[in-house]
Amino acid sequence: MDHQEVYVKQLWSDAATKSDANAFGQLFELYFPKLLIFALKYTRERCQAEDVVQQVFLKCWEKRNSLTAVDNIEAYLYKSIKNEVTDLLRRQVLHSKYQQQTAAQQQNLEQPRALPNHELKLRLGREEILSAAINDLSPQQKRVYQLSKERGWSYARIAQEMEVSTHTVKWHASAALQSLSHFLKNHENDLFVLIFGLFLFF
Repeated sequence: MDHQEVYVKQLWSDAATKSDANAFGQLFELYFPKLLIFALKYTRERCQAEDVVQQVFLKCWEKRNSLTAVDNIEAYLYKSIKNEVTDLLRRQVLHSKYQQQTAAQQQNLEQPRALPNHELKLRLGREEILSAAINDLSPQQKRVYQLSKERGWSYARIAQEMEVSTHTVKWHASAALQSLSHFLKNHENDLFVLIFGLFLFF
């Protein structure tokens, strides 16, 4: 086993057993270029290939505690890339629908109107849950999310501010959105209770 393999295995072990985000970030930086080239063979588009690689690393991070037995790390990552490509189109469709809904909501916001009391309560309830979800993010994920979504900064500007690579910023952004999605899904009952309560009241 050469020095590079030993180094990679140590990073993988630290990420899996110690939840070491810095070690995982180094793995991401190390493998991103070659995995991107591999993904491009399937997607033919760079932006899609980047999405695939980021999703693979995100999923590895989420199930890091169960990856301690992985022996051939590079082979595992390449296989994961192939599996992730099959899910790409489905995610793109969902993203397109989300953009359409966001555009419709923005259009409604541009037409000021007095919200009925029950709609105001429901909106405030949603904002409270979203705020809790954001506060539940790791410090780096929270910072990337706030700079990107709340201030409108580009990934390049965020990378310069945080003194990391653009790829690392993209990974934190993907991880943040995934964490927010899981948090909101786990709190669906809270929204249901709020909506049901308002329904009974009115």
